[in-house]
Amino acid sequence: MFLSINGTSFDVLGVIKVGRSFRVEEDSNADTAISGRRIRSIVGTYLAHSFEVYRDPQNVADFDAFWDFLVAHSVDESVLLEAADGQTSVAYEAYYTASMQDLDYRNNDTNLWGRIRVTFESIAPQVTP
Repeated sequence: MFLSINGTSFDVLGVIKVGRSFRVEEDSNADTAISGRRIRSIVGTYLAHSFEVYRDPQNVADFDAFWDFLVAHSVDESVLLEAADGQTSVAYEAYYTASMQDLDYRNNDTNLWGRIRVTFESIAPQVTP
């Protein structure tokens, strides 16, 4: 499984890059002591996955449908993301605030769009102290 959003699978997309990252969030009690030592107050670790997919000439409709899906669900509070992670997959409630795509060229009144780039970030921490 490559990518699923709200139970809709997008395995047919051509994959250029899949990335994963995480960030550790701290609350307002985090500070630096007079000695310079960091005083941490960790809320948790939030996962993120980024995808860059391309237009497969055999599946242009599926590629366009992926963009349309992203636009339609961009106003959702969150989506259920299932993505490749490690040797298996991971699922978490996520959000995204932007996606990007450039027009490659126009061919006989048809727009041929380039790669779609989108990053999903978790709504809640997956690891907590």
